[in-house]
Amino acid sequence: METTSFCTMQMIVINQTFKNQVMDLNKFIFLISFVCFFYSCGKEDTEDGGNSGNGGTTIENESFYTHNRTINNFIVDGDDVAIVDNEGLTIVENGELTKYETINYTFLGLQMSAKMNSVHDMIYTGHGLYIGTTDGHLIVKQDGEFYGAPIHVYTMKRPGQNNDIQAIWEWYRSDISTEFPGGRLRSEIELDEGEFFIRDEWPCLNALDLSTNHCADDELTDFSSLERIAMIGKQGTLLHYPDYSSNTPFKYTPNFNNLPFNKFKQVEYFYGASVVVVVPDKYYFNHTWVSTDNGFAYIKIEQGIDVVIPDNAWLTVTPANSELRSGSIEEMAYLSGDRLIAYSNSPSPMIHYVDAVDGLVCSLNAPGNENINDFYVDFYDLYFAQGTSIYELKNSTLQADCGF
Repeated sequence: METTSFCTMQMIVINQTFKNQVMDLNKFIFLISFVCFFYSCGKEDTEDGGNSGNGGTTIENESFYTHNRTINNFIVDGDDVAIVDNEGLTIVENGELTKYETINYTFLGLQMSAKMNSVHDMIYTGHGLYIGTTDGHLIVKQDGEFYGAPIHVYTMKRPGQNNDIQAIWEWYRSDISTEFPGGRLRSEIELDEGEFFIRDEWPCLNALDLSTNHCADDELTDFSSLERIAMIGKQGTLLHYPDYSSNTPFKYTPNFNNLPFNKFKQVEYFYGASVVVVVPDKYYFNHTWVSTDNGFAYIKIEQGIDVVIPDNAWLTVTPANSELRSGSIEEMAYLSGDRLIAYSNSPSPMIHYVDAVDGLVCSLNAPGNENINDFYVDFYDLYFAQGTSIYELKNSTLQADCGF
């Protein structure tokens, strides 16, 4: 946001507020000067690529839902909600509440049981509620019935409302013969008429040979929401796939001694100003963001580059060079076409709103004192859990509070 537009916006707000009051010219000019001085009339670029902006205030929101125990994980679907606490899973549908400590299912004639008090991830689709448990089960509630498979799901994302679930997963039971290869990989998982299918095997599996796992050497930990084109390997590797037909990734392992952080935690990809184009030995991608153990870092490249990314290509957004008030990012997520959202709990629970184009950041205090245990983005709206409460935060509220 340019300085003139920000100050103009402040003038409009003040003019609307006082339009029915008598105010002499000197007082009005003084008030405008004070407002622009207080907000510094915009932003100022800093040394490493981060930008300073409005540091934000405390989020003041009514609770979307209040539970009777501390919420560890949750997911929202309209007015319905699924919650995991230390005793199990609670599903609220059409105002009716049902609790589950375990869910039993049959797979290939075997009786299996999944504990519901600890969950890696949950996601809603038009096909039902998908739940990945930490004891190695994928559970789906569909049309009032529960289905399951011994698949260990680490994380799930849904790039669009019409997309199937993208998941990082691995086969959990070695004693059950299946066609799936070993190792942690990413692909689509879908329940169709009571059976689980692995679809869209790009980029980790070969569609013609499911026994081959192209990601086995990189033990994936995260992937970008929008295009799934960027992924993070367990050993700190960033993997970029040049196009949808390739099963061979471009791998980049940074020398962390040259960077102000020690590891990649999560990754998101943004179009910014260009699309992915492939030419011999070069890639056109724009904004690739990672959360780290010290804030954020991103690559902002608008021209073709050699396959080898120099470590100094990273721009950093840390408490030292921006308005980011915590470097201890717990989780981040894709919020919109050019916005990131994240949270941290040190030194206090905070929500971080980030412009993914230029690194402008705004940190806001969460409503309560309890740690934020989980959050979920749905159609640009943010839900996050603190203690026994789930709060809803509109994207428009974030824009108003942060000023960008």
